[in-house]
Amino acid sequence: MRIHELAKELNIDSKELIKKLKALNFPVKNHMSSVDEDTAEIIKQEVKELDRKEIEENVIEVSFPITIKDLAVKLGKKPSQLLTDLVKKGKFLTINQNIDEKFAREIAYDYKVNLKEKLSKEEEILKVESKHLEKSAPIVTLMGHIDHGKTSILDYIIENPNEYPKNGFHNIPLIYLAKRWLYYYYPLMLYGDKGIKQGSTQIAFAKQFREFAKKEHNPKIPYFDAIAIIKIRDSIETNQLISENLVRLLIKIRGRIIEQPLQFIKIGGDNPSAGRKVGNSETKESHFNLFGLMNSELSGTDATDYDKIRSISKSWKGDKSSMNWLDLERQETCTIKMGHYTYHELSKFRFYIKDAILKRWIEFSVDKYL
Repeated sequence: MRIHELAKELNIDSKELIKKLKALNFPVKNHMSSVDEDTAEIIKQEVKELDRKEIEENVIEVSFPITIKDLAVKLGKKPSQLLTDLVKKGKFLTINQNIDEKFAREIAYDYKVNLKEKLSKEEEILKVESKHLEKSAPIVTLMGHIDHGKTSILDYIIENPNEYPKNGFHNIPLIYLAKRWLYYYYPLMLYGDKGIKQGSTQIAFAKQFREFAKKEHNPKIPYFDAIAIIKIRDSIETNQLISENLVRLLIKIRGRIIEQPLQFIKIGGDNPSAGRKVGNSETKESHFNLFGLMNSELSGTDATDYDKIRSISKSWKGDKSSMNWLDLERQETCTIKMGHYTYHELSKFRFYIKDAILKRWIEFSVDKYL
């Protein structure tokens, strides 16, 4: 078989084949040189392997899908030439037609080019050799306005880390948040108004707490407010009978939570894609999807209407007389709803997150107000 015949069979130019054969140390002089059938078969395999290596090394990065025009530019060809070559193969395309990754690679292969998908900027940043990676603690961020319940929610998770979800959700009773709010903020009230200026919610109940403490305990006793706080916690946590005054105070705090912090959990109202201006910030619904709100008194479409849930939950439907904490909590119809995955992930780092929040909260309070 002549070299020019072998070149035609391999679909390459005779000069190019001669150049490849010399690189492979085959003794050929010109296109008229002859080789036997066995040698010709060996040459075919060697040339194909050589082409494969050349293509693997000739890498060009592109983004998929890609137009015929852009692919031609990347391959260093004129678009018209590329279209003509495709027509010869029975492929009729237009210059601005998008082609997928597989077809683009097939075309590029004919031109001895290996296409590689171009990494996005994010992927380039994250492209790090595994040997350089070091283990580090996870970064967990729980953001929210001061006095809006972050630590109280973590308290519930700390007390119930292995709680089994119902229909994929965990439900935190609203009256529980009122209890935790009382534990956190009433100690500051020992310092008068100066110690509670960081949130309007504290100011709203400062005088009410002092009046409550005077009713429950002798105001002539030194530090009677501190004694009141200790006794409040003891009576609630040991499930003792708590006074009607305290029950009503907890219900008032609950109402305040619905009025203020809970208005920011869901912003979009009936139109999830609509934003609403809160202060100087334009807020979108998609940014507030960590928590939800539900009320056991509602069903059907009403059960998913946040504004309706919040509205009906403002009034306390249960008893307001003296009772123990468990009975009071059982009467709560409104709950904060949290997905099981979120709940589970927060439970892993619950103590660390709470410590970080409390540290910053104490620093803020001491530096600014005490």
